[in-house]
Amino acid sequence: MHTVSVKGNTPAPVSLTPDKTLVKTANGNQVSLKIDSQLKANQETMLNFHFEDAKTKQPIQDLQPYLGAVGHVVILNQDATKYLHVHPMDERVKGSNAMFHTTFPSPGVYKVWGEFQRSNKVFIVPFVVEVSK
Repeated sequence: MHTVSVKGNTPAPVSLTPDKTLVKTANGNQVSLKIDSQLKANQETMLNFHFEDAKTKQPIQDLQPYLGAVGHVVILNQDATKYLHVHPMDERVKGSNAMFHTTFPSPGVYKVWGEFQRSNKVFIVPFVVEVSK
């Protein structure tokens, strides 16, 4: 075991602000996050990532497997005390929708990262959402 000391001032934590719109662009891919219900703690929720080409707005049909599945989702709450790693409902999907089933363990603000691959390039899409009681 090694101990590492870092000198300097500790930066103030940055608060997460929930996204006003759940549409992002990464590596030429427009990704929309659609949630099947109200985001409530301890309630099963479907996260549906929808993919379009950012230029043509045509649905993407050529996602490639990434780490054995169409994608992976990592979710952390604002203070990084709650961690979720979510696998897709159907790991073989190549088309415009990838669905992930999860349950947020408590109310609060969460950052959701979707990890996907297309044209042999991994792209990560972050979203910030708020979960109610």
